[in-house]
Amino acid sequence: MIFVVLGMHKSGTTLVSRLLHESGVEMGTFLDPVGTYESGHTYERASVRRLNDKLLDSAGKYSIYIRPQSQLVSDSEMGVDVADIIDELESARGDSGFKDPRTCLTYTIWNRYLPEHRIVAVYRAPEYSWRRYRSRWNVFKWPFDAWYFLDSWCQHNTRILEALASTEREYRVFEYYSLLENDADFDALEAFAGVPLADERIKRSRPKRKPTSAVLIFVSGLRLVFGRICPRDVLERMDRLHEASVTAGMRSTRRDHVSEAENGRGVSDGT
Repeated sequence: MIFVVLGMHKSGTTLVSRLLHESGVEMGTFLDPVGTYESGHTYERASVRRLNDKLLDSAGKYSIYIRPQSQLVSDSEMGVDVADIIDELESARGDSGFKDPRTCLTYTIWNRYLPEHRIVAVYRAPEYSWRRYRSRWNVFKWPFDAWYFLDSWCQHNTRILEALASTEREYRVFEYYSLLENDADFDALEAFAGVPLADERIKRSRPKRKPTSAVLIFVSGLRLVFGRICPRDVLERMDRLHEASVTAGMRSTRRDHVSEAENGRGVSDGT
């Protein structure tokens, strides 16, 4: 089975990829198999990242400035590139997969070419990731950083919601801190992967006090004035799918579960 990990940068994709890889699901060939996230080891398949950069024209761009693009790669060229990656995935002795946060923005293209696969989506509330993106030295730049960050957060997670609402593939959705802290999430991922998972979780507890940011609150309100989707709405929908994924147990989570959790509502950002 092929596993595709979807999630924005700093949302927990490395955690999921590491749990799968250290449990026998080959997520790539890594020069430093014992490296840590802090040392730059992100359990990311290089060939997938190269193709995503080609699809998004994103090579060298800061992550929150990357946006979906009109088709930059022809169907024939895409078919050849994906065929090489599929050969790489199928050369593994057992299950395999890949993660790259950019896949959130390109999954609809990947889905046309990939054989049978399963999706593991992971997310984190924007207030927990925001400090990773704000300028360290210039507080006057924070409103602009917050605008691009929230726009990117909504883009990535909206695309995930759209993908899950339209695909027939099986999937699970996890919230980063819940997966770190709760055995129910870990057990749900283990059941979905179909292999015993090595518990490689590094305990990073959710802050006891929920972080607040006046800049994020202001920019969120500004987005509403300009008719942009509210991050709270997207987060609530991800939370519902997370709850459905954990409580599903051994049952498959497919499109009908999305419709039930979403109450039939569509997803559109308009950005």
